[in-house]
Amino acid sequence: MENNNINLLIVEDDLTIRKMLQFFLEFHKFNVNYVENGKEAKQMLKEKCFDLILLDTMMPIMNGFQFLEFLKNSEYSDLPVISLTAMQTRTSQQELLDAGVDAVLFKPIDNDLLLKTIKEILSR
Repeated sequence: MENNNINLLIVEDDLTIRKMLQFFLEFHKFNVNYVENGKEAKQMLKEKCFDLILLDTMMPIMNGFQFLEFLKNSEYSDLPVISLTAMQTRTSQQELLDAGVDAVLFKPIDNDLLLKTIKEILSR
């Protein structure tokens, strides 16, 4: 699988995390776009096709759960989503899986695990 043909959307309000993810993923030859919240992500989906979304949970304007609800009821419902969250409880992890994410990764993000998870999901 050639990463340079894979478009990823990062939905993350924290500038430092967003930039670190962008740098790491671009280093691994992914095409990366990013937005700060779910509302901006909805707009970005209209403008470009993505293979996978990396979604923060706690964001202003439209949080991760609200965005997942939108996704589930849209033409983008098949788009895979990896949740990036600081909420490290079994309950919150299960809530995210029930809301439709394909995987949950806890912050701080383990880059090797992120890469492995992206490749796993995209190979399905």
